[in-house]
Amino acid sequence: MIYIGIDIGAKGAMAIFKNNDLIDIIDYNINDYIVNIKRYKEFFGINNIKCCIEKVHSHPKQGVVSTFTFGEKYGEIKGILSALNIRYTEVNPKVWQNYLGIISGSGKKGIYNKIIDLYPDWKNILIGSRGGIKDGRCDAVGITRFCKLYN
Repeated sequence: MIYIGIDIGAKGAMAIFKNNDLIDIIDYNINDYIVNIKRYKEFFGINNIKCCIEKVHSHPKQGVVSTFTFGEKYGEIKGILSALNIRYTEVNPKVWQNYLGIISGSGKKGIYNKIIDLYPDWKNILIGSRGGIKDGRCDAVGITRFCKLYN
């Protein structure tokens, strides 16, 4: 079974598991998403793919332009999955984080710490070259883990 988790956002990412093994992680690039989802669909078959995307919404005090851009990406991802006939589940950030035991309000560092606890060998793909957390990748891995456990 292939599990796909997509974090939507400026620094979003898509993580792909085969059973419990991470086989790919892709920083946000819509063309790369399309190519890879098609490839997994052709290789594993549509009935062997489970996909979860983060259910997003605007936040108070968020700028109009950033809200619009965020919404565009959200619609773009949903449209691509629909066009490729990939069924998906939308999951609220608090739901997938609680499901994985991430303490509410712990932020990016808390999510990173939980993902590293679950997958200690993945540290090199979750930290950038300057030592910062790649939070889109951490979220994508968390969403994918939720997808696997939930479905």
